[in-house]
Amino acid sequence: MPSMDGLELLQQLRATTGMQELPAIFLSARVDRQTVEAAHRLGAAYLAKPFMEEILYAAIEAALTRGYEGLQAAVEAAKHRSPSP
Repeated sequence: MPSMDGLELLQQLRATTGMQELPAIFLSARVDRQTVEAAHRLGAAYLAKPFMEEILYAAIEAALTRGYEGLQAAVEAAKHRSPSP
């Protein structure tokens, strides 16, 4: 996105009425502490590329079934269940 990044887009969506609890999953090769923490503060899951399928599937399932509240917990649980690459 030329004019804004994903974090800025999510911030704008969160500010829009009815979008405060929109589940969000970031997939990125950019893995710096500041970016990851910013995504977490917005309530989003942040998966680094390359990612494990199990973690992505857990994040998607949580986003669709439990929404904003369950997304981060599902990603953390999947990390502990999956073997390291």
